[in-house]
Amino acid sequence: MNSLIKLIAISICWLLPVSGYCQKQLWGMSASNGSNQGVIFKTDSVGNNYVNVYTFSNALNGKDPYGSLIQAKDGYLYGMTSRGGLYGYGVIFKLNPQTGVYTKTHDFDSVNGMTPYGSLCEAQNGKLYGMTYKGGTHTSPNANRGVLFEYNPVNGTFAKKLELISENCGNPHGSLIETSNGVLHGLTTVGGGDATGLLFRYNINTGSFDKMGSFIMGPVWSGIQPEGSLLLASSGLMYGLSKYGGAGWSGGGVLFQYDEKQLLNKLSTAHKFSEVTPDSLQGHEVIGSLIQATNSKLYGMTVLGGTDNAGTIFEFDTTTKKHKKLYDFDSTAHGYCPQGSLMQASDGKLYGLITSANGQAKMFQYDIATNTLVIKTNVTGTPYYTTLIETKNIPMAVSSIAVGNQYVIYPNPVNDILYINTTIKDAEIVLSSLDRKVVLKQTVSKGFVDVSAIQNGTYTLTITKGASRLHSEKVLVQH
Repeated sequence: MNSLIKLIAISICWLLPVSGYCQKQLWGMSASNGSNQGVIFKTDSVGNNYVNVYTFSNALNGKDPYGSLIQAKDGYLYGMTSRGGLYGYGVIFKLNPQTGVYTKTHDFDSVNGMTPYGSLCEAQNGKLYGMTYKGGTHTSPNANRGVLFEYNPVNGTFAKKLELISENCGNPHGSLIETSNGVLHGLTTVGGGDATGLLFRYNINTGSFDKMGSFIMGPVWSGIQPEGSLLLASSGLMYGLSKYGGAGWSGGGVLFQYDEKQLLNKLSTAHKFSEVTPDSLQGHEVIGSLIQATNSKLYGMTVLGGTDNAGTIFEFDTTTKKHKKLYDFDSTAHGYCPQGSLMQASDGKLYGLITSANGQAKMFQYDIATNTLVIKTNVTGTPYYTTLIETKNIPMAVSSIAVGNQYVIYPNPVNDILYINTTIKDAEIVLSSLDRKVVLKQTVSKGFVDVSAIQNGTYTLTITKGASRLHSEKVLVQH
């Protein structure tokens, strides 16, 4: 009966207009600032029309989110808080971006991790992965180093996959990234050869953990204590930032490069930040992450340095290996000490968050072409380790999941990845246009279909086994 109801709802949704889903928005989070325990907020696609969507007013539902939101393939926004929840150690939550309904989905309990500072990462298998700054079964003072975990948004199950202390690393601030199918890479602030940071690889299919590079103190090494996340650039190289290093603990931070194809010296210094005048005017102390813009250059922010010692925006050219300071934050006009990361929205502009001297957080827009910065709006709370996101066109309704016999196909309409869950693994998927031209064909065992390169429109998805047609339905591709 439930399947019948879902199928009827799906049929109705196909008749509904989809233009309402085209409105893009910027979403973000901030932690407490004394008057509140944090908020989830949104604006329109250019940073105007600010709205607090959810306020963390009930500690049992979590408080003080330090990371960023992600939008999963099911259309929901997922995130974590660093405190609150049933045990006071933080929660995982989801939020419906259309209705603003907030749902706590997991309470961290110390043994299975506590105090997450980073964000979740959605892998190609549809599950979410993340790390906590503290927690685990070890009880000695030096062993409270956090865990790596898996969360299944389909059934709400949580699994601790690894205690970081077991690999002599831990206390991560950043997030994981999936560099290839089932392979995650991440950073920790302690561990490695000098106990000052580690770059690692974790295979979610095999459970294997590999130490890929240690952050070592010294003038020629690649920095220490990385607090952000890695960036996989279009070149195939990975880049990141360390808070300190370049000259031991006195260094102003390092922009580092990681080349997994190298036999030796995989981890190397691309640029050193200095806290010593006059070089400190270029910016120093970096705790966020890098982004790669559409012009292929990397962009980031420093916490300190610049003409007002309020931080900077900088650019790094991966071809010429040159660093360039673009903008100095003015603590009076703009704010100071940005502790998050930039993002590039669909309008081509960069957006970020900053806090001013009186504690008032602000959202800004930066135009690379004109080197101009505009404060767009005030923001409630204090943003830490956070990045704004732009929501994609993923409808939220029963139409997001089609149920037919042994198949679960979602989301529909689809933006880029269409998931196909089935116990039948030796069948074939064919995606055809309405005039019966085949645009994609592959085996169902992969579990998903990448339609990001397919033109917008309605297609027929057919699952076949030999000469038998097992399933057929209409799929709307809408980027």
